[in-house]
Amino acid sequence: MQLFNPSASSPEPLQLRPYQRDIVEGVENSNSPRQLIIAGTGTGKTFMAANVIKRALAVGKKTLFFTHRNTLLTQSFSEFAQLDLPLSFISSGSRVDLTQPVQLVSLQTVAYWSNSDLNELKFKFDQVIFDECHITNWFTIAQFFCPPLPEKPPFKVIGLTATPWRRSKYESLADYYQTPHVAPLPGVLMAQGFLSPFVYFTINKIERKNLKIEKNGEYEKPGQKAQVNTPEYIDKVIAEWVRLAKGRPTIVFAVDIEHAHAIASLFSQAGIPAAAVDGTMSLKERKKKYQQLENEQILILVSCEALSEGFNVKKVSAVILFRLTTSRAKYFQQIGRGARLWPGKSNCLVLDAVGLIDGEEFGFLEDLTEEDFAIFESEQRPSFSHSPKKTCENCSAMVPAGLRVCSYCNHPFPLPEKGANGTIFSEMKLTVPLSQQEKIDFYHDLLRQAYSQQKSFNWCDRQYKMRYGQHPHVQWRKGAIFGDDPTPQQKSAYQQYLKAIAQQAHLSQDWIQANQWEM
Repeated sequence: MQLFNPSASSPEPLQLRPYQRDIVEGVENSNSPRQLIIAGTGTGKTFMAANVIKRALAVGKKTLFFTHRNTLLTQSFSEFAQLDLPLSFISSGSRVDLTQPVQLVSLQTVAYWSNSDLNELKFKFDQVIFDECHITNWFTIAQFFCPPLPEKPPFKVIGLTATPWRRSKYESLADYYQTPHVAPLPGVLMAQGFLSPFVYFTINKIERKNLKIEKNGEYEKPGQKAQVNTPEYIDKVIAEWVRLAKGRPTIVFAVDIEHAHAIASLFSQAGIPAAAVDGTMSLKERKKKYQQLENEQILILVSCEALSEGFNVKKVSAVILFRLTTSRAKYFQQIGRGARLWPGKSNCLVLDAVGLIDGEEFGFLEDLTEEDFAIFESEQRPSFSHSPKKTCENCSAMVPAGLRVCSYCNHPFPLPEKGANGTIFSEMKLTVPLSQQEKIDFYHDLLRQAYSQQKSFNWCDRQYKMRYGQHPHVQWRKGAIFGDDPTPQQKSAYQQYLKAIAQQAHLSQDWIQANQWEM
């Protein structure tokens, strides 16, 4: 299989990828009145929708495209403009022009329209598309255009979503849609080179036993902030970013606006250019910050909500999760901000600063299956958790990170340090998707063999590529030989190993400094 190389010459920007073409043709050829496109972040949902609209226009059909935020309308416009679609806006501050066959519509705007105006809109168009339909279909005004089944709207309805999940078990996209069109799974698209691969690090979970669940279904903010909105805790996470992700354009998801600005301030005080964005800022102000991140004038951009949807800086190669969530959709939306390709971007790091990966049942992007994207209950599977792993320094066994004693040799693990408020501090540990476990075990075996035989990392990488057809992530080297807590003697021996390899290959002191994987 030929892999897509984002740093090589790319296909023409208006060319559909094979899986995109299959979905667009599937929607066009289906007689189903309610269709759902399920495609993860970075797979080109909006570009597929634009092509669906273009094909409809070719046979004289007009389209309403609904979003729940004006920022999403603006982003959709930039995609639609590539295909020169004749369109107009129905949004705050825009002049309504229903003569155009494509209308980009804000649900918040039409919610204030009269029934007669809504009916005029409803019967002038042939199909409606709901962007982020796991959210938009539950707007009261949306149900005027797309009532729940079995009612029949007067036009074709198409939904777009990357995350077809609702928090309530009583709410399902199967209440609105009949025919799903699912893009290839994220793991498949990563293997084919259409999405960035991920590497995950997590910290011991923050205390959530006493946190109340608010009316919106999320963990209360005051209880979270008492643990994570302290200079001590934020400084710890900054140190982890420097250790694991230094220099990477990074987005951070905070508990609330105050927490977001506190994080940005402490990053800046540490000499790392950072900024925060929030919903009180104008779209122009936020776009300026996005451009600064893309230009690397800042390296850290923090928000509580403004980056979850509609944000499109492809260069982002690290995501810090600094707040809890009970929403599976929100969790994957946040991680997915780093899934897009960019020349020279080898992967995206997820730095989990609150223990979401350890504490919830959302898992990893790569491990999502067809059952995870099923909208009909009979096709779904029960969710399951993925626990982070650590290596026993005594016997080299890979065991769950939460163990205090190795289950193979009974070796005791050191207790993590506690902060002033009782929150547990520890280094972020590499945690591996189930789909990657065999690969990382193989690579760790190679690294231990290379260390014992005084071979270089290059030898390990060549052996790995011969077996799997691609290079391993360099972050997988962390702790592969001595585990998470090497002794001073082991650290000293590892330094001697690096010096020997550097001398053999005529490498500089900078190379030694960049490869402190066992320190």
